Amino acid sequence: MMQTSCKDGTFVHAVGNIIHCSDGTSYVWTGYGLSGPYGMASGNCRTINEAFGIVVGLHGGSAF
Repeated sequence: MMQTSCKDGTFVHAVGNIIHCSDGTSYVWTGYGLSGPYGMASGNCRTINEAFGIVVGLHGGSAF
């Protein structure tokens, strides 16, 4: 399980292939695609770590 606090105050954590954000949004990583509440966020994620990094980047980056 990965988790971090973001600069915009959002907490992000990943369990399995689902990434949850404390603002109520969720993202799903499926192979190479990362889809979120507004459609496809990325079409080139090879690992859940890359997908997690993209979601954290969408929230301003890590606060640490």
